[in-house]
Amino acid sequence: MTHHLWPASDTELAEMRRFNKKLAWLPRFKIRNRVTPRVIQALLRAGQRLKRAPAAETRYAGSVPVRILRPSGKPKGVVLDIHGGGWVIGNAQMDDDLNLGMVNACDVAVVSVDYRLAVDTPVQGLMDDCLTAARWLLTADEFAGLPVIIVGESAGGHLAAATLLALKQWPELLKRVSGALLYYGVYDLTGTPSVRAAGPGTLLLDGPGMVEALQMLTPGLSDDERRQPPLSPLYGDFTGLPPALMFVGELDPLKDDTLLIAERWPDAQVHLVPGAAHGFIHFSVGMAGKVLAYGRQWIVGKTALEDPFSIRLVAADDISQVLAFVQQARAEMFPKLSDAGVPNDLAQFEATYLQGDGRFLIACNAGQIVAAIGYLPYDNRFPQLSYQGRKTVEVVRLFVLPAFRRFGLAGALYRALEATAQADGVEVMYLHTHPFLPGAIDFWLRQGFEVIDVEADPVWQTTHMQRTPQI
Repeated sequence: MTHHLWPASDTELAEMRRFNKKLAWLPRFKIRNRVTPRVIQALLRAGQRLKRAPAAETRYAGSVPVRILRPSGKPKGVVLDIHGGGWVIGNAQMDDDLNLGMVNACDVAVVSVDYRLAVDTPVQGLMDDCLTAARWLLTADEFAGLPVIIVGESAGGHLAAATLLALKQWPELLKRVSGALLYYGVYDLTGTPSVRAAGPGTLLLDGPGMVEALQMLTPGLSDDERRQPPLSPLYGDFTGLPPALMFVGELDPLKDDTLLIAERWPDAQVHLVPGAAHGFIHFSVGMAGKVLAYGRQWIVGKTALEDPFSIRLVAADDISQVLAFVQQARAEMFPKLSDAGVPNDLAQFEATYLQGDGRFLIACNAGQIVAAIGYLPYDNRFPQLSYQGRKTVEVVRLFVLPAFRRFGLAGALYRALEATAQADGVEVMYLHTHPFLPGAIDFWLRQGFEVIDVEADPVWQTTHMQRTPQI
């Protein structure tokens, strides 16, 4: 699978470089003994006691604690989250902020695994804990019938991939997993070429000590034994595994781990993030927010429907197909506008939605576009509406082919769009619609919009609506 370079503007790259300069002053994460991780873990727990935690439930998958965060309504899917921390620090609560983002943006429940740590337990024991939690989730009555996504970051990426390979022993359970979202995982415990070449200038991680750290985590094993899957997932058989979305930073010494495993994973979508170091999804930079939003959109697409729909941002290669779809759908929905010419946003699609501040999403089935939606910066053309001082966008171009309606696809598309808006710092989602469009007003009310004005024009009765995205 060929990787894609994540699109980034000059401004975003400059922001990342400034952040990296700050990272360069910080000490690198090292695994040299069992004492330092214990101290870091104690400090982590102390900080968590001081911070107000969200409403969460602790359950036990056998002997393995799991932390569950739920949406306010019925979940549309469930995420099994496996936290990072180099196998030696961290806990399920550590991912609360990221997991709440998924809960709110994707309407999913998140089950985070509080696996044992390698300061007291061999890595194989951590893998057993994650597999136990996965089997419990996949057989729990509470989550029966819901699509399941496995999410892992760093060491959690390793454990997520190992869990999926181990689930091949139970094919019916593996079929329940709709996808895997993996951030900069470790997939070869002998060290891939980029790990072995890592120098002292590596950010966040201790480049020169990484191979030794992997050896400390797997004492008594030869390199040949360390390469055995699922201990080193890179060497596993990925036949039958669900689709995967993977991200890794250009400056991450674990870069080759992701790029190499993606070549073996039959249905993997891989993004190399320019200028990014290990752990970048936690950085307060624009690219991190957009990557997280993209991941949430992907989860929405995987949990929205039982059929294999995919929801994603439009790329440059899609433009001609997108324009044909939108113009045909628009002509069918608004036949009186067919002679009015091409709207500016469509005539300048790339400048508007790929290079500008607009965003455009499509849903595909069997390689064909079946639905679309976008947003544009609101242009203040309606004098009765005032959004001064608030970042406001206008939702546009929601079209779903008739054969694909009533499957929840329009709602899934909107939730994916709102996740993008959250990452872009949007404060108000605005749109207008008309009563002659069957079910349109009721649909937007169900998405959480409110009616703020109805124009008196007897033909159009333009109905203005708005919603504030919930961060």
